[in-house]
Amino acid sequence: MMFLPPEIIDDVLSQLYADYRTLFQCCLVSRKWLPAGRHIIFETLRGQLTSDNCSQLLEILSSPLTTLPIYLRHLIIVGEGTYSAPLPTRHHQRFEYVLNRLSSLRGVYSLTFKNLRWETLSFATQSSLIRTFRYIKELSLQNFSCLSATVMFTMICNFTSLSRLSSDGVELQEPGSICGPPCASPPQITAIRLIDLVPWSMQSTIAFLRWIGPSLEHLVFCGHTYAPQSLSLGGYPEIDNNHRLRSIHIGNYNLIPFSPIVRPITLILSGVGRNHTQLTKIVLELRITESQISACSGWQDVDNLLRQPQFSRLRMVEVMLSFFRRPGVPDQGVSASVYQAREALRNCLPSCFERGILRLRLCIFLTSSPIVVAACQV
Repeated sequence: MMFLPPEIIDDVLSQLYADYRTLFQCCLVSRKWLPAGRHIIFETLRGQLTSDNCSQLLEILSSPLTTLPIYLRHLIIVGEGTYSAPLPTRHHQRFEYVLNRLSSLRGVYSLTFKNLRWETLSFATQSSLIRTFRYIKELSLQNFSCLSATVMFTMICNFTSLSRLSSDGVELQEPGSICGPPCASPPQITAIRLIDLVPWSMQSTIAFLRWIGPSLEHLVFCGHTYAPQSLSLGGYPEIDNNHRLRSIHIGNYNLIPFSPIVRPITLILSGVGRNHTQLTKIVLELRITESQISACSGWQDVDNLLRQPQFSRLRMVEVMLSFFRRPGVPDQGVSASVYQAREALRNCLPSCFERGILRLRLCIFLTSSPIVVAACQV
């Protein structure tokens, strides 16, 4: 058999990322192909709360011949319950039984909790999870339920090596602000993605951002619900003195007139201080109606803010507009929509257009066709 360097084998097998049947066959070619194939196959483990999956997982982990912990890097733990839809008792017991036997998966660096009620887990199970995955780099909370903000942030801070945090649809049973720093030394989180924050948890989030502010480099704020009076990041020394902030992504998914949509964007951008000298990219994501493409309004405050000295180092201001084309609406074509959006943005953000840093990304959701995405320089 002809000898191939390991990097060539890795490149060949990486082309089969989603073709697991072919990957299994490639693992049988030779011992040199086996490690690379296993690395791709077992890169993501999705745990389901069914008796078959739990039995298979326990059987694999308990086998003396298993090599799964060596290759596993991304773990997704999927529950089936929130406070509004509790998990059946027998499933919950099986779920905890599995979670207490994941201690061999210490090579995982990306962990996702989905549809999980943290407070329903026993203290022993919580401690076991934190002890096993203490050194993960990425944590994602999707449809995650917790008792309070203090409990959730304390849990997050136990992952001492955490650098990326994503929150999508977190539900708190007892609304309230965070009561002081969860621990003495926070993890050096560099990227935070916050999706669908409810108004009563905004103050707790701001307190958490203040606490980890000095290490933050990338910030994403997106969702349907906002408390405008609580969104401003300005006035907090922990955030104002952050010299490492590089990008801000702000998204508002409310289908309402433009002025209220732009209001949260203005509040967040107003918190960008003169010390944010590394800020080079801003992304503004809006969901609109098709009729609003050529009638953008309310951007004067945003344009005035972007003329300030703290935004002088910007290299890109990307505006992402998305709308749903309903049945019966005359189709003027994607090109016409792109042209209207480009002309509207030139009038709304003239300062960015003059500097050549304005970029448009238009997403059109069609009824009988896939999503059409058009990206261009304005």
